[in-house]
Amino acid sequence: MRDDTFGAEFDRTVTTLVRLSTEWFREQQEPEIALRFSRYVDESRSGRLQHYYARLLDGSMECLMGVLPLLVSRLSSDLRAVVQIPSGRLRPLLSMIIYWLIQHHAGKVDGLPGEAERRSIIANLLGK
Repeated sequence: MRDDTFGAEFDRTVTTLVRLSTEWFREQQEPEIALRFSRYVDESRSGRLQHYYARLLDGSMECLMGVLPLLVSRLSSDLRAVVQIPSGRLRPLLSMIIYWLIQHHAGKVDGLPGEAERRSIIANLLGK
């Protein structure tokens, strides 16, 4: 799926991010899915995925209204088969994660949940 709303460079960055995210989830062996997604947040904030998220997320209203739904749509379509989670649970979870990442990359980290709270939120969103 290609979306030129934000331009070709944006689309290339999203495509690369989706591919790397899918590879990251394929490489993970952690059986606890909430922990796996919590580690994905860490990877997206300070690991290999950080660069790509930082290029896409800025905390603006445009980011919340346009980029967040686009990323959720693209990520969920590719990740659904890898993580074996129905889209009805995966999409809200990815929306929350992307929202956290928007806040992080915009420097608004004060209200973000810590690791234990994040895992609890993720588990609740997954119905676990």
